[in-house]
Parts: sequence; C-alpha cells; structure tokens
Amino acid sequence: MSPAVAVFLLLMCSALPLDVQSHDSQLRDHSNEDVPEEMEAEGTAKIPVVCTVCKRIMESVQKKLSNDASKAEIIEKLHSVCQKLGPLKSACKNVVNKYLNKLAAELASHDDARTACVKLKLCKPKDFWEEA
Repeated sequence: MSPAVAVFLLLMCSALPLDVQSHDSQLRDHSNEDVPEEMEAEGTAKIPVVCTVCKRIMESVQKKLSNDASKAEIIEKLHSVCQKLGPLKSACKNVVNKYLNKLAAELASHDDARTACVKLKLCKPKDFWEEA
C-alpha cells in the first residue's frame, strides 16, 4: 500500500466518529411525532423502517396506476395499499395518513419510489460511495 493511500485511510477513519456522533445527535433532536411508535424498535434507527415502508407504498401504488391517473384515483389506491403489506400494515397506515397529499403528489410526478421518498424526507439520500 502506498504511503498516500495509508494517510488517506487514516484521515478518513479519524473523521468517521465525528460524523457518527453528529448523526446520532440529529436523530435524538427529531421529535417522535415524525415516526410512528410501531417503527421505533429498540436499538434500530428510525429512518430505515420509514424508508422501507415509503418505498413499498410507492412501488405498490405505482404498479396499479395508469399513466394519466387522477388525484382521486391515486388517493383511493393509497388508502387501500396497506392491506397487502402484511407486517408493515400498521406502519403503512401511519405513513399514508400523515403524508397522504404529499405521497399523492409524488405519485403524480412519476418519480421512482426512492426519489419520491427522499423528497418527502422519509429516506436519506444515498451517499456518493453507495451503490445505486
């Protein structure tokens, strides 16, 4: 390993604890009203569960919609989507109830599920080193 690579790795590793600490403090600063209680499992981060639920909602509804779906049709599909999500049903209902109009607007925009959920701040954007 070249000395330049070794120095780079040491610098990157020393910066990681600072980033993790700031991320932890940001999670503590958010109020619990943004995430339903069912999604707050002991020892797990809140965002991944909400993100998973959001993506499943968006993907399920997108499959059922025509390209020229009306807002009423989109909202109807959003109200019925949670019945088919099994163990995520309760969390799904909470997300749909809280973000109904925003979810409908994103579905009308034809963004992919991940992009829509990031725009709604229910998923974190991928870092540049993560796979697409």
